[in-house]
Amino acid sequence: MFSYMRSKKQFLKDFENGDLVEWLERFINSYASLLDKKWEVSAGEKASWVNSLAYMYIVLNHNSIPDDLTVGLEMILNTDNYRRVDFVLSGLHDKKKTVMLFELKQWSSVNNTKDGFKVPFVKEAKKYPKDNPLVQVSDYCRDIEKNNNNVHGKNGIELIPCAYLHNLNRDNMESTLQEKYQEYVKKNNIQKYTKVKTYCCGEINRLRKDISRTLTKGDKGQVLRLLKQGNVTSKMDENMARDLVLNHNRNELIKLRHEQKEVFKSITGIIDALDESQIEKVIIEGGPGSGKTVLGLFLLAYAREHNKTARFLLTNKGPKKQFEKWLDSLDAIEWVFDYGKKAEPVKSDILIIDESHRNLLKKDKKEEGAPDTILQGVQNSCKLAIFLVDNRQMIQESLDVDKKYIVGDTPTDKVMFESLVSQFRCNQDDGYLSWLDCMLSEDISKKFILRHTELDFGVEVISSIEALKKCISKGYPILSYKEKNQDKVVVGNGQNNLELDWTARDEDISGGKVTNIYDVQGIEFEQTIVIVGNILSFDKSANRVVINSELKAKKDDLILNIYRVLLTRATEKCYIYCEDEELSKHLKNN
Repeated sequence: MFSYMRSKKQFLKDFENGDLVEWLERFINSYASLLDKKWEVSAGEKASWVNSLAYMYIVLNHNSIPDDLTVGLEMILNTDNYRRVDFVLSGLHDKKKTVMLFELKQWSSVNNTKDGFKVPFVKEAKKYPKDNPLVQVSDYCRDIEKNNNNVHGKNGIELIPCAYLHNLNRDNMESTLQEKYQEYVKKNNIQKYTKVKTYCCGEINRLRKDISRTLTKGDKGQVLRLLKQGNVTSKMDENMARDLVLNHNRNELIKLRHEQKEVFKSITGIIDALDESQIEKVIIEGGPGSGKTVLGLFLLAYAREHNKTARFLLTNKGPKKQFEKWLDSLDAIEWVFDYGKKAEPVKSDILIIDESHRNLLKKDKKEEGAPDTILQGVQNSCKLAIFLVDNRQMIQESLDVDKKYIVGDTPTDKVMFESLVSQFRCNQDDGYLSWLDCMLSEDISKKFILRHTELDFGVEVISSIEALKKCISKGYPILSYKEKNQDKVVVGNGQNNLELDWTARDEDISGGKVTNIYDVQGIEFEQTIVIVGNILSFDKSANRVVINSELKAKKDDLILNIYRVLLTRATEKCYIYCEDEELSKHLKNN
């Protein structure tokens, strides 16, 4: 995830225009809000951007360095501890994809101490080895290589760790940071990235020459995009479903991401000691495409492989249809509603509830003695319940629940919380999620950071019936929200209307008919068409999205959640048609 990614040429322009610091601050604040993180850009951090980026501007502002190299700023590696690479530069070296990663520091002096080093007047840099910039940037390279499939192999990406301390003299660097770094390498038996290229005060020309020799040709953003996309979890398909559900085979070819592995490790520890563990509920939070379902099926396979009775419960029709197509036996996959209807549902050691923000309050016809809600039925039927949750995908007030409701009165020492932050739908483009958050916000203070044309994920705003018809003719799934008393989807201004039928309850999703929200939650497609109905419009005077109170049958936040779900079903591209002309113009201009 990059807070900023542009060509070298554009980076120079943005710096000259004074736009970079404001851009970074807005992006990081917007991204933190999206992830519900309390990150704050301090005055000191903004000052460091101004000073260090000025030096990189001077270095790159030379005709020996190709204009179409790619500059990445504030590459976020881990959203839990907010680890970031300061400055990234990518290009080609004799056709070899190459990335130089820089840790930038303003330090003017470093004092050697018995245990490490100390930087005068800088509070946060008093401990060794954590704050040694050489350790930091080499650790970043090791982490990226470990968790990124695109770095490996003969066609992979070469990572070069660099540290630029533009105010520090060379002698001071060698006698403290370099010396302590080599101690760290030896003590920890580190084999890769043991050498870090270092640059100090007065070495602008040396750094410039190294860049021009290392990155001989531009890559037009392709290398950093590969870096972003390299740790994709394999897409859920028939082969994966069969491996995990029928064969209980956690195929090593199916790679979990680093954060998925960490959560998997924590929960399998509980499964191994199920009879001794106090934990009764595990709540795994994650947004669209964060890998909740894949992780849940890995846990199912692990539990059954280790002789535990375990079942995977579905709350949505879309995934249920998929599994019915893929699997000969649904022994381990169940429809969650049975746990609210039956007086004595099947008992299991472990129940894993997919999309568990959905339908857990549903009350159907029941046997006498059945629990009041599905949630109660689930809790009464297992030793350990694992809930896969996304509060922002709640779409029905009377049926859906948030994580607080799931916890209920269960003591805190009996509940474990885990989270998956990265997302791998929408071409892994967190910038798109930020764009979407601004699009669906009623808060006028939220600003678009990127225009939709600048996103890695494909977004096309369709503004005419003719263009919509052409798009529909390609057979992409058409998604929308079925408004109150809406028998058909009628699009147009009255003169050139287009009428579309809704997909029937048991009908397969295909092009030509419109599928409602309830049939697509939990599944994905390569490309989608989303029709945004008149329930959403744009108020120019207020400069914000508004909800038509005459058409709505739900609370405002649930309607916005519905469109957030619909607009995150695609992996490659989403075509958006808005019935409200002003909303269409607003999106086209942002």
